[in-house]
Amino acid sequence: DIGRADIGRAPAPPAPQVVGGRPHWATHWGVTRAQCLELLEALRADEAWDSRNSVYTLVADFLRPLTAGRGHGYALLVNGASPLEVNLMISHAWSENAEDFFEALARTASDIDVMFICALSLYQNEDGAGPSIAEQLGSDPDDSPFAAVLRGIRRRGDRAGWSWRWRSSVLRLPHILGWLGALCLLLPVLTHGCVPSRSECATWWMWEFRWNVLSA
Repeated sequence: DIGRADIGRAPAPPAPQVVGGRPHWATHWGVTRAQCLELLEALRADEAWDSRNSVYTLVADFLRPLTAGRGHGYALLVNGASPLEVNLMISHAWSENAEDFFEALARTASDIDVMFICALSLYQNEDGAGPSIAEQLGSDPDDSPFAAVLRGIRRRGDRAGWSWRWRSSVLRLPHILGWLGALCLLLPVLTHGCVPSRSECATWWMWEFRWNVLSA
């Protein structure tokens, strides 16, 4: 009975991508912000490229021919000699504009981020030279590349502790300093009716200070 056979079948683990005879797992199918911008620049220099292309068209018409027969995706094509460990999971829609997607990455990712991006990380060709998409995903969602990458990111964060979280504080620092600067400017205006940089304010404050001292 086919149904009973399927029930008893063990889940198939996800397959790695192989470069130079060495297997590499999803936690090392990463690309950097700079590499994404280099890809965008190369696409824009290609006469066949249309700025209206979607992520799906990017993969179908540009990345698949580039990686055909290699057995690994774009991420390992550019980093095969030294695969990078992912620290950031990026999601995308296949129908979204590819240039908008890369420009959004340029605005939000940092130079030290290594990103797992499905379109660039998985081997998309289905040509037999490497694992199929189904083989890379495996049959158990808990063992899929996406789950493995998220677990890897969590482990890195746990090992790093608070040093992992300083980056979010640094990103907020310009906003915090901006608010402090505005507060320093507005507070004297609200309390004394003057701007701190004006000499008469300093003189007025000095007289007020002396008066308060003498009154005490």
